Amino acid sequence: MSFYNIKKGLCFLLVAGSFLACDNKDNDSVFEKNPTERIAERKKELADALKSSEFGWKVVYYTDNSSFGGFTFLFNFIDDVNVVTASDFSDEDITPETGEYGIDLRATVSLVFTTKNKIHVLADSYNSPLSSGQGYKGDVQFGYYGRDNEDIVFQTVKSRKEFRMVKATAEDWANLGKNRIMGQNMSKSDKPLFRSLEITTGGTMNGYELNYSGTTRFAQVESAVLAPINEENGFGVSFTNTGIKINPAVVVGDVVIDTFDYNAANEEFVSVNSGDVRAVIKYLTRPFQQTDDYKVFLKSSAVGFIGEYLSGAAGNSDLFKKLLNDLFAAQPANYIDRIEIGFRGPTANSTITYSFLGGMASVTHTVRVTEGPLGNLKFTHVSWSSNTMPDQIREIDGYLMDPNGVFAKKEKYKVGAPNVIYTFSAAGTPFKMTTYIFN
Repeated sequence: MSFYNIKKGLCFLLVAGSFLACDNKDNDSVFEKNPTERIAERKKELADALKSSEFGWKVVYYTDNSSFGGFTFLFNFIDDVNVVTASDFSDEDITPETGEYGIDLRATVSLVFTTKNKIHVLADSYNSPLSSGQGYKGDVQFGYYGRDNEDIVFQTVKSRKEFRMVKATAEDWANLGKNRIMGQNMSKSDKPLFRSLEITTGGTMNGYELNYSGTTRFAQVESAVLAPINEENGFGVSFTNTGIKINPAVVVGDVVIDTFDYNAANEEFVSVNSGDVRAVIKYLTRPFQQTDDYKVFLKSSAVGFIGEYLSGAAGNSDLFKKLLNDLFAAQPANYIDRIEIGFRGPTANSTITYSFLGGMASVTHTVRVTEGPLGNLKFTHVSWSSNTMPDQIREIDGYLMDPNGVFAKKEKYKVGAPNVIYTFSAAGTPFKMTTYIFN
């Protein structure tokens, strides 16, 4: 039968059905129960489901896998009001605590966490690792969409993403702290930031530069010569007690790479898959895609970290962000305004100037900048304008003075202004600072 005849037949049935419906004097309802009864039944269905698992429920929550990784939450709904929650967001969040929840009618029957508990950390706009006011793009209200076998399926209100609860086990609660250990293995404090993702298939290895942030749990993966690894040019990371999982997955032919186990001996995350496909995330001593971008700073030039615009930049390492936060906590009235580096070439003195808001006098470190031992920049001490400065400034300056040098990279992205972005990464520590170039 042709599409036209099918369409005409459907129209006839619809018209005929409408006349039959009009002729039905009883006008029986399609539903056996009225809306109030159906809503009450749906609420009870959800309430019973939440309390049905002996050890509660586990969720790996990816709020936005184009910029954030996954955070594991455990929920145990002990009655109609109270829920015990733990998560691997931080060391403190591993410890379970009791909060309250409710089942309300919003756009649909919804689970709502009504008092502040572990999951609110992803929804708090003040807890923002990137753009201020966005937080981690999380939610505390979830529309109920039914059961999928034993799972309970929700949808987030803000982003319309699936939020799936799977039955937790006693081991999930006992081993949640091991997720934090895997997080530390992924962001070792005694390793530089440089990493690679190597994928070997059929004896051929393709390598990518991997830039990972422990705060966002997102890894940007790029190559100067290879096609993008996926649509997101990277992946979010979540932790297990033995390694990591990534989302979105990396697909090589028919093989889906989404799980890596940690090899402590080599300090690598390894994924071994069918079809002779092997993927490895490993630490490096220098950038995988090393450039000569640093050479622009062997002559007269200037860059600046401007706190107002660049403190939340994704290019800053977690270590640098921590130092900024520590400085603010120690003296919020005299927060860092800018760190400006004035380059004057290898035969003249250059300067690193630290300026503050709130009236504190700026401090200048006079240095010599020469070509470093690893194809980078090396800063050598000459003198200080003052010995009075916050401890955090001394620490930041110490990382810039790394004896093995600092790698400079011209970035492709912009941050709030048309200025070209350069990042400066210490050779021996996980320190990276984002700057604008001024000339």
